[in-house]
Amino acid sequence: MNKVVLKKIVNLLLFQVAWFAAVLGAARGMPLLGPLAFIPVLGVHLALQEDRRSEVKLILAAAAIGFLFDTLMVATGAFTPVRSLLPLV
Repeated sequence: MNKVVLKKIVNLLLFQVAWFAAVLGAARGMPLLGPLAFIPVLGVHLALQEDRRSEVKLILAAAAIGFLFDTLMVATGAFTPVRSLLPLV
């Protein structure tokens, strides 16, 4: 099997496991399970990349766009979070 294909398969499987942990954690009242599961997955993902700097920039840009989009949805009332992850908010 091609090394590039193997990296993509490993990446896909790890992200699916982390996504399932996020969904299961949310369903079971453990909202931090998802973010905690993604930390090692992102570490492996970055370890498999040849150009880590560009990949980190892409991840940060995607996170910023997602944060802004989610904030816009909450601000317009299109989405109402069940509860906050931060105890003071």
